Amino acid sequence: AGAGSMARWLAAQCPDGRVVAADVQTTFLDQAGLPNLEVVQQDVEQSGFPPASFDLVHARALFMHLGDRDALLGRAVSWLKPGGWLAISEADMFPVDSTPYPAMRQMWSAAEQLFRSQGSDPRWGRRLPVLLSQAGLADIGMSVTVDILGGGGVTEEFWRSSFEQVKPFLLEQELVDEQVYAEAHALVDDPDFRDTLWAYVRAWGRRPAG
Repeated sequence: AGAGSMARWLAAQCPDGRVVAADVQTTFLDQAGLPNLEVVQQDVEQSGFPPASFDLVHARALFMHLGDRDALLGRAVSWLKPGGWLAISEADMFPVDSTPYPAMRQMWSAAEQLFRSQGSDPRWGRRLPVLLSQAGLADIGMSVTVDILGGGGVTEEFWRSSFEQVKPFLLEQELVDEQVYAEAHALVDDPDFRDTLWAYVRAWGRRPAG
């Protein structure tokens, strides 16, 4: 559930229902005076919920970082009541493949290698519709949005901070050198720079009532 923004929204939308917000770290989760919001400290890779527990299971930016993500997707489907919905949102880096900036291409390639070395798959989200179908869900839908880097704003500040945080790891593992990093960082600071970033793939499906 992360910081709980979606959990609180769901609880407010369904005051007569029950929302369970689960995370391995619940420090940032606040029930915000919502009596129908239950916060649970839990690692879904190690434990889960009883079958047919929920009308809706939602996850955002989670599965791509888990080891046995495909198997967990199947378990998440089992937590749905018949007719219930599974909705997943994941980042996928496929838009950066066509960047016209060589330094950015090298940076993103290095970032992908770093992610994979830590067990994440930054290209898993693109497969969601297929995986939901294979899991037996029906009425599958999909939407995609792409962030734009450049022009200022929160997105630019986020990626500038991210570049700075991963720099020592990229250099230590020799995934990029100082020159490539400096060129990519300079692009972010260029007021005329614009480029596509990661896509956010959202997919959903319904467990058949039968």
